[in-house]
Amino acid sequence: IEMMQQGVSMHNPETVIVSASSTIGRDSLLMAGVQILGSSRIGESCRIETGVILKDCAVGDNVVIGPYSCMEGCTIPNGTVVGPYCREYAGN
Repeated sequence: IEMMQQGVSMHNPETVIVSASSTIGRDSLLMAGVQILGSSRIGESCRIETGVILKDCAVGDNVVIGPYSCMEGCTIPNGTVVGPYCREYAGN
C-alpha cells in the first residue's frame, strides 16, 4: 500500500510481490502476478505486464516489459520495449 501512496499503480495488488529491497518509480504500473525480487530498481513511468518476474534488475524510465517475461541481473535502458515471454539472465 505504501508504494501505491507514492504513485505506483497495481492491478490486483494482492497478487503482486515486491521485495523489501526493491524500489519502483512514480507513475509505474504493475499488472497482476508480477514479482519484483532481490534488489531490483524500476524507473518511473514503466509498465510491467502480467506475470513478469524480475530479480536483481535495473530498469530505466519509460520501459515496457511484456507479459510472462523472466529476467535476472539485467540492466534495461530507458525507453526499452521488451516483448512477451522474454528470458534474459546476466551473462547471456
